[in-house]
Amino acid sequence: MKASAANFAVVLLLALGVAGCSKERPAGSIGRVGKPIYFSSQIDLRTRVTGTEWEAGDAIGIFMLPAGEGLEESLCDNVKHVHAQGGTFTVEDVQDALFYPADGSKVDFVAYYPFTGSLQGGVYPIDLTDQSDVSAIDFLYSDNARGKDSESTGSPFLHFDHVLSKLFFDIVATDEDTDLRGMRVEISGARRGGEFDLSTGELRVTGDEGKISTLVSGTRGEAEATLILLPEQGLELTVHFVFADGEESVLLLPNVDYDGGFAYGYTVSVEESAAAAVVRVGEAQIDGWELGEGDAFKIGKAEREEFYSEGFGIGDYVVERPALVDFVGWDSGVAGVSYASLGTGVAIRSKDSDAYMYLQNGADVKISGLPTDGYADVGFSCSVFATGAGDGRLTFLGGGDELWSGDVSEIGVGGMSVEFGLPTGVDEVRVSLIDAAATLGVDDIRLEGLKTKQVSVR
Repeated sequence: MKASAANFAVVLLLALGVAGCSKERPAGSIGRVGKPIYFSSQIDLRTRVTGTEWEAGDAIGIFMLPAGEGLEESLCDNVKHVHAQGGTFTVEDVQDALFYPADGSKVDFVAYYPFTGSLQGGVYPIDLTDQSDVSAIDFLYSDNARGKDSESTGSPFLHFDHVLSKLFFDIVATDEDTDLRGMRVEISGARRGGEFDLSTGELRVTGDEGKISTLVSGTRGEAEATLILLPEQGLELTVHFVFADGEESVLLLPNVDYDGGFAYGYTVSVEESAAAAVVRVGEAQIDGWELGEGDAFKIGKAEREEFYSEGFGIGDYVVERPALVDFVGWDSGVAGVSYASLGTGVAIRSKDSDAYMYLQNGADVKISGLPTDGYADVGFSCSVFATGAGDGRLTFLGGGDELWSGDVSEIGVGGMSVEFGLPTGVDEVRVSLIDAAATLGVDDIRLEGLKTKQVSVR
């Protein structure tokens, strides 16, 4: 569903000179003939994320290769041309100008934007980590100019296609107390690296997931934020709107298919008095790089909230020390949460009728089904204390990673608070005690986070 929009022509003049195309090839196969090749180029008016025209300093790379061959057979490699003014590109080094082969053989042209001098084997590296200048990562590709020679009518025509996806937010403050200046928009759940094969036109997403962020631009009352994404299917993105004072609101965009050349836009209104959670008030509009009506949301500054706690209740468990499987004094009341002993030496004990989870050497407890859905930046905390002298190692795991670890001797009988963040999507924590001469108590398990509201996208 590509947008059909007006186009404009850009003329590229490649200055005199041939040194940039001199390779070890049979005599006469590359000799220049006639005048330097002129190119006309056409791009969708909405292709550039920052506007409708090329900007001063924009640079493209052009390959000239034998017709029907791949980049490995290129006659001229990655010749850099820089935009000057009036839609004209000139070759950066006059020795690198392009001429048709003197033997009359036909050639193809491959071009891309933005230029890089670090191509390896015709593969363009894509890194979306830094989004401070989105025009610098707005990747365009052209491979339509084929079968050309010195007898071809007119200039070779380069049509640039957009490869990546755009996510944008139009943000409006609906009261005078709200200041959008200095706001930052952060997303997580998308991969940030990839590579594009200029020979085949194939994009490969290869990087790890990570946070992508950008500052909004605009005024106190109106602002916009634009981010570039790799095309991926079924992405579930968490969006943070972080105000200059550090407060924030969170939006969850689930199961969206992001396609190359498409823009995904949302309108956000901010009110000091609005509920912290995102409020659904519209429908999503997905168009081929075309602005239009999108989803509309109302947000306020969110506060962290506690959404789960377990203190093991009140009771006398000094003589009778029930195992986890037999314990019935839970005080959380949250359905689906379970505590299971996978090791040895786990029971419920109490001190002054305050119950806690008692761990001996070899203890391994799995806490599963934690109600983390609908929350972002989830924090886990609990109190731990030694019930006697001795060494040992207490460890908390989540999502297969170590989240916190400490020596029992440092915890001591006075105890301490354990705090760490849970990775996105993790709803299970493992608690283990090894190499321990002492025993430990674990109490007051709590979860807190920023409330999100899921948005359906149609």
